[in-house]
Amino acid sequence: MDIHNFKTRLERTEKRIECSAFSDKNKKIISSYKRQLFIKELSIARIDKHLSVLKKIGERLNKDFDTLDRRTFSLF
Repeated sequence: MDIHNFKTRLERTEKRIECSAFSDKNKKIISSYKRQLFIKELSIARIDKHLSVLKKIGERLNKDFDTLDRRTFSLF
């Protein structure tokens, strides 16, 4: 029983990412990353957290993730 509704939270986070102003490239990168997290068998709560953080980083930087370097990510 999921009293915290993690599955619903994840669905909402995914919907926010789909409706965001992110480039299609970033959306594909996030989707691919999400699949990798499921393959690694992370919990739904942890996956939601990862995607939420990526969404925030993407909104603040407004750049494609594949063009960023390690130094840029260290700012967060």
